[in-house]
Amino acid sequence: MSICFCSVRQLHHAAHHFLVALVLASVVLILEYHGMLNWLDTVSLRAVGSIHADERAASSFDPKDAPIPLLIGDEYFETAFRQESPLDRRELARLIGRILHERPAVLAIDLDLSPGPNGSPGNAGQDELDTLLIRYSKDEKVPIVLTTPFPVVANALFAAKHAWLAKLCAGGIRLGYPQIVLSQGLVMRYTYRQPSLGLVASGVGPEAKTAPHGDGDLCADVLAGPDKAVFLSKAFQPESIFGADDLRGQRPINPDYLRKGGTLQRVIRGDNIDAALSGLGNRPVFLGSQFDSRDEFLTPYGPQKGVVIHAATFYSERRPTNTVTHGIAVLLDLAFGVAAGFLFGAVWQRTNAASAMHGTEVLSFQHWLAARIWLAAAFGLLVLWLVMLFYASAWLLTHDLWNNPGPMVVGVFVKTLLASRVGLRDDEHRAKPTVGGAKAALMRNADWLLLSPFVIWAGILLFGH
Repeated sequence: MSICFCSVRQLHHAAHHFLVALVLASVVLILEYHGMLNWLDTVSLRAVGSIHADERAASSFDPKDAPIPLLIGDEYFETAFRQESPLDRRELARLIGRILHERPAVLAIDLDLSPGPNGSPGNAGQDELDTLLIRYSKDEKVPIVLTTPFPVVANALFAAKHAWLAKLCAGGIRLGYPQIVLSQGLVMRYTYRQPSLGLVASGVGPEAKTAPHGDGDLCADVLAGPDKAVFLSKAFQPESIFGADDLRGQRPINPDYLRKGGTLQRVIRGDNIDAALSGLGNRPVFLGSQFDSRDEFLTPYGPQKGVVIHAATFYSERRPTNTVTHGIAVLLDLAFGVAAGFLFGAVWQRTNAASAMHGTEVLSFQHWLAARIWLAAAFGLLVLWLVMLFYASAWLLTHDLWNNPGPMVVGVFVKTLLASRVGLRDDEHRAKPTVGGAKAALMRNADWLLLSPFVIWAGILLFGH
């Protein structure tokens, strides 16, 4: 009889914990669907990224699959380019020609190679550079991707840059946006809906599995006419399409590249060109600048140059870190919520019982010590549970899967708050009122009836979207 009673009691506890976890998961799903937890996802990704950076576990990172960032160093910029901007086109033609001679799998250039205003000294050698790019792209079949030029205001310069892009696009060269997504000042994600430099480069070349150019082909816009090439005008607002809050159009950057890709970087100083450009055959290559201090972004792994971020986007698209679906996230919330309910309930029941014994008229050191030990155990369990959640997310991130632990952290605090009330009143297992009827049933289940709309709403979002 006692076994049966205990079984019924355990089932009652399990049902209670499940319902609480279901309500919490439903509220989290509703808030997440409407974009109210984007900040929490960013905070969690940053924290988990820090844990991941310190892991000693084996990584799936393979240098042979990773792009090589080539950075024009300060010494090379000050000597060969005479510290002048725009960069000398003839010197760029010599450098890029040597890179293309190595026949990389794809060459992505994170530099503005467009012509300046008429009469600008920087235009000298522009035709030579353009001819080189078109020849290797069209005749030698080396995929080349350029960033879109800096936007302008003057109509004449707009027309000149558009004509230049039309010539290159007709020669088989691709275009990508140079913009980078920032989340709370850090680079942690990339957009897969917009044709950024790294995304476009990942869709060309012999190893490309797909051709992800985002929501459009920029060269197609250029060839359609000046009215379509809106990105050449300063009236174009890239923030509208690279917004940090559009998490549905973003994926986490594969942390392996930012964590270990630094070993692949090659800085061109001028006296090491032969060594810096060796072994580029059949490798993805990203050419950019080290000398421009404005082209640097913070990541969970320290500051990185813009060209390295684009290379990380390329690597992340080839080896994506996928986000856990809403269905799996809800199941995880329910599983962790029920387990947390049992654990926190048991520990807090002991804690409150020990506190009640200590509060009796008979003062005892043993009662005082037991109360403090159980209180420390309750908070210690909370800390261990939170650490476990973050390390579980870090493990998933190591295996190219992202699950935001933030909502579960919120749920844990709610669960421990509810569990801390266990045993304060001796009414948990009181005899049920003998008076039946609909009114008594309604009062017993009033809380769940009040919260049921949230569960229904979340179910519609989960199965209907």
